[in-house]
Amino acid sequence: MEPFLPPELEREIFETAAVRDRRNIPTLLRVSHRVLGWVEPLLYRTLILDDYHHDHALVALRSKTVEFRKQAVRHVILGYYTEQMGAHNFLFGCPGIETLVVDGCPSEELLCIMDTLRIKKLNIRFSSRSTPEWTRSTLSRPLFLSITHLEIYRDYLRASSDPVSWDEEWCSLAALPELTHLCLAYQLAMNILRPTLQNCSQLQILIPMFWHAYSARQAAKFAELELVTSDFRVVVMMMGIEQFNEDWEIGVRGGDDFWHRAELFVARKRRGEIEGASSILVF
Repeated sequence: MEPFLPPELEREIFETAAVRDRRNIPTLLRVSHRVLGWVEPLLYRTLILDDYHHDHALVALRSKTVEFRKQAVRHVILGYYTEQMGAHNFLFGCPGIETLVVDGCPSEELLCIMDTLRIKKLNIRFSSRSTPEWTRSTLSRPLFLSITHLEIYRDYLRASSDPVSWDEEWCSLAALPELTHLCLAYQLAMNILRPTLQNCSQLQILIPMFWHAYSARQAAKFAELELVTSDFRVVVMMMGIEQFNEDWEIGVRGGDDFWHRAELFVARKRRGEIEGASSILVF
């Protein structure tokens, strides 16, 4: 049966139905061949390749054409053991990826693959066992040239006798041309907050992130620092680690994630709606 609506309007209707509720997608795929072509890529737009639920998605993607993978995959969480099992190799065929979470310190092989992408939002973990030279050179890789939103976490604290150095380790942050939003694990922020604010003038948002409820007192104390209260860009944030995946999915679907809430918070501070000393956001 011939469609009654213009093709562009018909496509928008089906794509909207798929995006608003992914549970509709299996049914929509069976409507017609043309609807299949519009809707099937949306099934793979957001992939959570965690340590237990990645096989089906990867097998399905490997059966698709290069052009399909290029157009379909946009947002990916790559679990730690998923990378160890080689699943990250599928990224080679997905140059359209815009948002990437790497759970664990990335291998050299994975970094080389990421260098071929144009990632905009990246969540990455740096090992405290890595040398300052490795950290500085990694931040200078091509993959960081397109990053606008960057989250950096560390696996554990260094000994106090081996402090984190901005000049030797983290100065490459100031050279990232597109970086406007930066989120740091609070342990790292405690060491490099001042030089980051001084040298990264293009930053609009800087978030020291506290992930656990038992850090509430520490977060409140950190939020009272003069360096924090005197710079509108700083938002001390607390969020339960169990909320991460849900918040991330909300964000990649265009919803109100922690980045957006931080932007609203900073806007309110600039308008004088929040007292200057209030720099902590809890959710």
